[in-house]
Amino acid sequence: MTARLLAAALALGLMTTPATAQETPAAADTAPRDWSQTLRQDATGLHAIIVDSHPGIHDTRNPEFRAKVDAGLALALQRAETTTDTGGWWWAMRAFVAGFDDGHMQIGMKDQSGFPTRWPGFLTVYRGADQVVANRDDADANAPPLGAKLIDCDGVPADRLAADRIGAFRGRWFLESQHVQFGDWLFMNASNPWISEMRACRFQSDGQTKTWTLNWR
Repeated sequence: MTARLLAAALALGLMTTPATAQETPAAADTAPRDWSQTLRQDATGLHAIIVDSHPGIHDTRNPEFRAKVDAGLALALQRAETTTDTGGWWWAMRAFVAGFDDGHMQIGMKDQSGFPTRWPGFLTVYRGADQVVANRDDADANAPPLGAKLIDCDGVPADRLAADRIGAFRGRWFLESQHVQFGDWLFMNASNPWISEMRACRFQSDGQTKTWTLNWR
């Protein structure tokens, strides 16, 4: 099976039932389902497909691939122990796939609008290597100004924040195109229980650095 066919199998096979549930966003969060067991089944199924069909398993120039596959499954199964909702299932599966850094391996849902999403009143995007405020709630006096450059949050540097909170769930974070496409997710939490909401961040603006306490809603 080619990598493209593998991606199709994931999109149309393993993910069919949960993805269909997302077609009705209002029902996605309330429909009764054992999401812990769903994650176990989907992660185990994905692992089996990769071991059976992915060329990386047989690539002698990539001897670490099998260990990466097994580690991805182990993390997903660990997360299944505490998964209680759609968000836990979805982001755990996204992280599993993202861990391969393979653009041919993708999973998706027809509609992700059913995920409640929180933000602290502003969003950042990449401008070159910097992450700067590009959108803010004008009514929120406690949001950093437009153009302010992110330094760190809770003591974690900006580049590491993005890698851990976006790249780990999107993959191929070494590509600038990924930064451009998904960089504005740093200050959005779409029901992802595997990341915590940052409490305080430092931004640089007009030559001064200031700490801002975040008000998530």
